[in-house]
Amino acid sequence: MENVEPVRVLELYSGIGGMHYALKESSVPAEVVAAVDVNTTANEIYKHNFPNTPLLPKTIEHGNDVPATDLSS
Repeated sequence: MENVEPVRVLELYSGIGGMHYALKESSVPAEVVAAVDVNTTANEIYKHNFPNTPLLPKTIEHGNDVPATDLSS
């Protein structure tokens, strides 16, 4: 099998990180580059579960709410 670049994932409506955990447990080569959610309680749990993933406490109603610079890593 050839070397495949991991898929870069922006986790919208991240909650406590269910999708992040599922990707981590799957065989899909993926990297969650950032998570976005406005729920402050869920964000605290997300930070505990995935402390190295940038978490943006924003809405996604407008496309410019998540600047591309926040996602480059």
